[in-house]
Amino acid sequence: MRRGRRGFTLVELLVVIGIIAVLVSILLPTLNRARESAKRTQCLSNLRQLSDVFKLYGVAYKDATPIGYSNSARQVSYLLNNNGTSTPHTVTAMGFLAMAGLCKSPRMLYCPSEQDILFQYDTYQNVWCFDKEPPHPQLVSQVGPNPGYNNAYTRMGYNARPCQGFGNYGPKPYLLPRIEYSPGYRSTPIGGTPVLYGFLKNAQLKNKAILADTVNYGPQSVKVRHVRGVNVLYATGSAQWVELKSFERRNDPKPLPNPWHTIPPGIGTDVNSTDVKYNDALLNEANNPPTGVWIDLDAQSR
Repeated sequence: MRRGRRGFTLVELLVVIGIIAVLVSILLPTLNRARESAKRTQCLSNLRQLSDVFKLYGVAYKDATPIGYSNSARQVSYLLNNNGTSTPHTVTAMGFLAMAGLCKSPRMLYCPSEQDILFQYDTYQNVWCFDKEPPHPQLVSQVGPNPGYNNAYTRMGYNARPCQGFGNYGPKPYLLPRIEYSPGYRSTPIGGTPVLYGFLKNAQLKNKAILADTVNYGPQSVKVRHVRGVNVLYATGSAQWVELKSFERRNDPKPLPNPWHTIPPGIGTDVNSTDVKYNDALLNEANNPPTGVWIDLDAQSR
């Protein structure tokens, strides 16, 4: 007579489930760290690829470096195509790299750790408009707002050094930038007049930071991406990891009236996040000493 197969008791099942739960709790953080490490590495690779793109653009356009910010807020240093409802249609800043046909892999302009669809590649609120056939209406006409948001901008996923201003001013609005004051190269004077328009040459920027993971909304813009720091591209072509603690400066002995770590979280969270009162917290080389998170990133160049 065959003896019946004995099943697991409830206690045994609970023990097995408990062991699995413990193993998951141990392994999951390790897996998450490994996943983020891979994304951080890909992000750094993106910046190195962009360094090559800058070099190619410089060969074609006399070493011009099309980085900077739009209008008056230095936090808005991520626009590629300015086609909002209240502004004229125009490609601007690093959008010139795409217009020159140099962004064959446009994902290099976007960090894989980014969670906000406004700064991800080709979402319905951030349409990549540079490689469509026929040309995408966002690139050639005033198309009005994207669904669910109040503009039709195309943004990249990184911040550029806000050392040049692209705005509705000068001889070629949005196309020819105003070079902001710097003691390191020929620029607009410290008093602001006469204004110097043109493009900075990469050689002038030397070892300054020119691109980085988002830093325009204070520490929270860092913590929602790579948590502990940012990847930074320098004008020398070097791309490197920079720890948050090296530029957060919460205990600055001479704090700015509106320091970097107090900037509100960002688009869609606080409309004051791009207030011009935070310009000095991003970059102002006319201050003595110069101020801003980009100055701190410069100091980390190796």
